[in-house]
Amino acid sequence: MAAMSDSESRDIGAHAQTSPARIAGQTVWWRHPFILIPWVFYYATSAPTIGLGDTAMLIDGIQTLHISTHCNSHNVTVLIGWLLSLLPFESIAFKANLLSVVVGSSTVVAFYFLIRAMFCNAWVGAITASCLMVSHSMWWHSTLTEVYAVNAAFVVA
Repeated sequence: MAAMSDSESRDIGAHAQTSPARIAGQTVWWRHPFILIPWVFYYATSAPTIGLGDTAMLIDGIQTLHISTHCNSHNVTVLIGWLLSLLPFESIAFKANLLSVVVGSSTVVAFYFLIRAMFCNAWVGAITASCLMVSHSMWWHSTLTEVYAVNAAFVVA
């Protein structure tokens, strides 16, 4: 492998700093149209009211800010949900479902950027993240109040 001269390395460094996806060393997020797709998709398919299972107990914990050391208490979900419950939207059930939409969408977007960075290809990132987005578990738990979208966010992070 041939060594690069100083002028070649400066040219490569200058190109990396002025690439269209970077301005002043920061990634320009609006250059990635995929980041809007999960938000719109999950919001459009989210449950407007209380879902199945233990969503009512989780919504009650969010509304009353019930933090405990009990094994079935999901404190991170309750705290994030309580912050979102302060928004001036419709019912508390819708706000709690919005928690899953926000966290699930953020997880898919983070997964997109992770795969894009690994393979240096936006198409590979978009296709792979789209498969995650429409997978049964991710779609189901990103549209109603559950703790699994928050857990998925920790896995991707």
